[in-house]
Amino acid sequence: MADQGFPHLEPGFICKLNVRAEDMCPIGDIYTGSSCVYIPTTTGTIKSVDGFEPKLDAQVVGGGDFLYFDPDKRKARLNVKAVAK
Repeated sequence: MADQGFPHLEPGFICKLNVRAEDMCPIGDIYTGSSCVYIPTTTGTIKSVDGFEPKLDAQVVGGGDFLYFDPDKRKARLNVKAVAK
């Protein structure tokens, strides 16, 4: 099937975050019925893909990932909060 003029997404950034499984902290069930796990992010990098503007080449100096599992545990959503310099 051809593109037919519909918009499409292309990656702009590549994020590589370093985490350790032993640092995971289960938060448990939340008001939405989902369950949540907090994972500290110690270090990492954020870089723009070649040809993407704005150019970015940053070092992650700290942060955390919140992983939310749907009530049926079939899908999860990642919410990353981090500081980069």
